[in-house]
Amino acid sequence: MNGDKVRASNSRWDFNPGLAFNLQENAPKRRLDAVIVQQSFKVAVETKLSDWFHEDQIQNHLDVFGEEQYKVLMTLAPVHILISI
Repeated sequence: MNGDKVRASNSRWDFNPGLAFNLQENAPKRRLDAVIVQQSFKVAVETKLSDWFHEDQIQNHLDVFGEEQYKVLMTLAPVHILISI
């Protein structure tokens, strides 16, 4: 449903949410598992089957963001990961 219009049979108006779902989005230095995007926001998703996320990989994933008002990078793993800052 990548930007498709939704219209009820008795509706007098069209609704185009402009919402796109992209899986395995590739770029030269990254491949995100999923991206959910609309003009005002972008949610990038990176998943792991293990307990590691490399800092340089996460940094490269941040390059996916542009002029969106809201930017979210979601990382998912099957275990709790402690992060020290």
